[in-house]
Amino acid sequence: MQWIRWLSRIAVWLGKARKVWGAVLAVPFAFLISWGALPTWEPRLRIAGLLLQLLGIGAVAYGLREMRLLFRLPSPRQIAVSWFTRFPRLKEDAVAVVGSAAAMARAGAVTAYGRVSLPPTASLEERIAALEQDHQQTRDLMGEIRGRMEQEARVREGVLDSERGERAVQDEKIRKLVEEAAVGGLYLELTGILWLVIGVICATASNEIANLIAKFAYDK
Repeated sequence: MQWIRWLSRIAVWLGKARKVWGAVLAVPFAFLISWGALPTWEPRLRIAGLLLQLLGIGAVAYGLREMRLLFRLPSPRQIAVSWFTRFPRLKEDAVAVVGSAAAMARAGAVTAYGRVSLPPTASLEERIAALEQDHQQTRDLMGEIRGRMEQEARVREGVLDSERGERAVQDEKIRKLVEEAAVGGLYLELTGILWLVIGVICATASNEIANLIAKFAYDK
């Protein structure tokens, strides 16, 4: 049981580098194809180099396609079709532009505050009562204004909190999108460069490499 668990952990460990294994194993796979199809070393190396070059170009093209889909960009065909549809016509169509205006009114609560002037002959008690009434109205008005200001502040604070939360979610989405594009694009670019370099070497110097292999085999 311990050996089985150890082997399973090794399998998981190897699986985490599956992209690397795919990039590395493609090279001997191309050589195996050319080895089985061709009889001598020179065409084997040349065809294997060609296959690796095609794989490298395909990896770069696939990376560009994934990048385009990730950012929801139009395809080259869609861009070409859109460009052709904008070809200027000989006779332009008349376009009637109709304008409309809309008015929006915002009504706020208005508090009426009135004060009754006392006659010159008013008694002291009447004047005191009027002052108390004015004082009470002022206090009521200030309390109402304070309540409205606090309510408006709470509403605005709630709106700001909601906007902060939405902005944080959008920022996280953008961060993950950029990270996925950068990491995935970097892997595909490195893989494509590796295949292209090996393919160019094999296809360009196939005669020299074949001679070295033949010389090494002859010395053996």
